Amino acid sequence: MLGRRCADHNGFVVRIGESSVDAAGVMAFNENGRADGYREALDLLRTKAEFRPGLRLERTTDLVLLFVGMDVYHALVDGRGWSHDEWIDWTVSAVAEQIFARAAA
Repeated sequence: MLGRRCADHNGFVVRIGESSVDAAGVMAFNENGRADGYREALDLLRTKAEFRPGLRLERTTDLVLLFVGMDVYHALVDGRGWSHDEWIDWTVSAVAEQIFARAAA
């Protein structure tokens, strides 16, 4: 999952990207890799717990990318003053409820 270090790294790449065409390619490559990794993890997890009715693998991948994305992290932690641990707790709950229709333990 996204950590503080990853969020800082992405901010650095975004600033470089303003002056470099190559940085956009690096960011796209990284995002595709993240999506592939989450998709594989979700495919494995759904053998243990079913997705919510009507959700398919691609949509669940999109939801995880949203929940753990740097924009959400920055909005809650940097913008709204959540702690990193509060963000982790919320993310786990959101995934459990929205993808697997289960309350987080």
